[in-house]
This record gives sequence, structure tokens and C-alpha cells, in this order.
Amino acid sequence: MSRYNHNDYCDYDYDEPSCEGRAVGCKGCECCVKEVRSTSYSVARKARGNIKVGDLVARTTGFDYQIGGGPRLGYVKPVTRIVGHGPNAAPALVGLGWPRPPHFALPPEAVERERLRAAVREVRSARHSNLTVETAVALHERAVALRAECEAFLATAPSLRTYIVGERWEGDFVAACAETVKGVQARAERERLVASWDASGGSWKREGERITFEGREYVLGQRWTKWVAHSNMEYMGESVDGEVVSGRSLLCPDTGKVLLRWSDKSAYPA
Repeated sequence: MSRYNHNDYCDYDYDEPSCEGRAVGCKGCECCVKEVRSTSYSVARKARGNIKVGDLVARTTGFDYQIGGGPRLGYVKPVTRIVGHGPNAAPALVGLGWPRPPHFALPPEAVERERLRAAVREVRSARHSNLTVETAVALHERAVALRAECEAFLATAPSLRTYIVGERWEGDFVAACAETVKGVQARAERERLVASWDASGGSWKREGERITFEGREYVLGQRWTKWVAHSNMEYMGESVDGEVVSGRSLLCPDTGKVLLRWSDKSAYPA
């Protein structure tokens, strides 16, 4: 199986006409020299270098040529590399890199590796589901426990770290689960406050009436209106980038002092 890739060597100025290579007498420039690369895959039948019998290897060959009927300008040195570890690799590496389940059995170490990789993928994916506070906390706890399992496994196979937990394990995955918990908690708290405000009737009661919001009694103050600027843009000394916002104040029943403000654009007072 092969894969071909044709790439230009340059990003030339598109205001200038492109070079047509040999057809216009060019001896070869960065705009008319192209490359062709071919990669084929096979299972190694003999050991050489770090390649073991049974490894899945990729061999890349290719050449450069000039467009417009020009000749081939040279061939690249063939490069062979391991893309999948076969049954003769270290136990923890066996089967790693194959595009589909390999045709040979995995040793216990490789089975454990795949279990951990699947568990990490599952936890990463679960972060984006519709979580409650309880399930988000449980997911974070699972991530911390899973990290401990991975670290214990990686103590015997440190080279597999990027394959199992990723390069940014400490700063990205577990920390991201913690951030997910904070986000879900914040969303739940906002929903609770919205429900509490709706239950108080504060959005439709009249000035001077009393309401109870979050366990405290308030008196609804008079309605207010103000201009809220979105930027410093002005015309003839007047702000022109903004909007008119209306709302009402929540007053202390005893002193008349403003304790909270609620605008028509807010879901609850703050």
C-alpha cells in the first residue's frame, strides 16, 4: 500500500507569474521544482537495526523533478521506520502502533497498556457529556485514581507515557477534570439562584412591595434606567457605542439602603 504526496517547495508571490519550469527554459528554481514521496507498509521478515521480525514498518522513497517536461533531479535516500511493534518487541510495546488489532496475541503487559489507554480515552470523553455536580466530582475522582494506576504501570515502561496519558497529563487531563467540576458547580449554582429569584416574584412585583430572596427580605425600590457604554467610542462628545439598561434596586427594609441591583438583562440580582 502506498501514499503519494506532492508539495511545492515555495510560497511565491502570487502577484508574480508562476514559473513553468523546463517549458520556459528555467534550469530549476524553488517555484518549479516539485517532490514526490511514496510510503509503503509491510511486516518485517528479518531483523535489522532496531527493527525486529514481525514489526510493522514503513519505507519512504521518492524523488524531485522539474515541471514543464524537466528531468528528475535526484532521489531521496530510502528511510525505513517502525510504525507498529510486533510480537518480538518488549512485552509492554507489543501491538502498539498497528492501525487495527494485530493478528497476534498480546502479552499481559500489552493488555494492561490497552486497558489503561481505553480508560483514559473514556474519561477524557466523559468530560464533555452533560454532567451533574455529583457525576463531575465522581469523574474527577476516577481521573485521579486512574492516574495512579497509569503511574504504577509507567514505572516499568516509562517510554509509553505519551501513548497512554499524553504529554500534558499533569497540566491538562486531571486539572481539566477539576476545572470541569468547578464549571458544573457554577452552572448548578446559577440555576439555583435563577429558580430562587423566580420564586420570589421580584421580577413582576411593584415598587415598595416586599420579597424574600435567598432567605432575606427586601423592599423593591424604584425602577432605574442607565446608559451602559460598550467602548470609548464617542461622537461630538457623546458615547455612541452602548445600550440603555433598565432594572430595579433591592433595598434594606430597615434603612432603605441599596443592597442588590437587578437589571432586565440579568437572570437574578447581584
